[in-house]
Amino acid sequence: MTDRPILFSGPMIRALLEGRKTQTRRVVKPQPIMRDGEPVWPSGAKRPRGRGFEDCPYGQPGGLLWVREAWAHAGFCETTRDAKAIYRADGERQPGSCCGCAWKPSIFMPRWASRLTLRITDVRVQRLTDISEADAVAEGCFTECMTPTGDDNGRAIHNPGGFAALWEWINGPGSWSANPWVWALTFDVIPHNVDSVLFELANAPIEAPASPAAGSRTAADPSKTCAA
Repeated sequence: MTDRPILFSGPMIRALLEGRKTQTRRVVKPQPIMRDGEPVWPSGAKRPRGRGFEDCPYGQPGGLLWVREAWAHAGFCETTRDAKAIYRADGERQPGSCCGCAWKPSIFMPRWASRLTLRITDVRVQRLTDISEADAVAEGCFTECMTPTGDDNGRAIHNPGGFAALWEWINGPGSWSANPWVWALTFDVIPHNVDSVLFELANAPIEAPASPAAGSRTAADPSKTCAA
């Protein structure tokens, strides 16, 4: 089973923790050239095939993604043996001052500090603006995600227009109207470190095939079938 890291912003981490986010979209790289309404993929580039998951750099259905987020060491420990982490998305604590502890960007989160694992259940390739209303909600759109100021009126966003604002906040002005091809990933959220998840999967008991219940009928043997 493959596992790969994936980065999320603070608001999206909170959406994952709250069970509001079960999808994410990431830009396909490189982008194809549109010709007569059809995508022409650059020579030598990986081309999405069928539903797209064969070449997805984030993995295939059944694969795992371990989430990277802004974090800091809890206290002075800098080794993995006794290391503990705190997370900026929680907003409850500040990193300690000893040994120069400070918030670290998500790109620098080590594997041991990750607290969320995503199990991929579906991969699609689509244009960004083809997102449906249901998918916009599954993206975790919530008012506090719409602006950097964190304005929040307590309502979920139920239309692609809300997702458009979220996309531009994360990816910059004009990124929505550019309408790139994106990987649309659907997943289950597992609130555990990826190595714990892999350990559990490796040690899960193998279920024996169910035996027919007493008195139940099994498939008929043609040699013993009565004539009508």
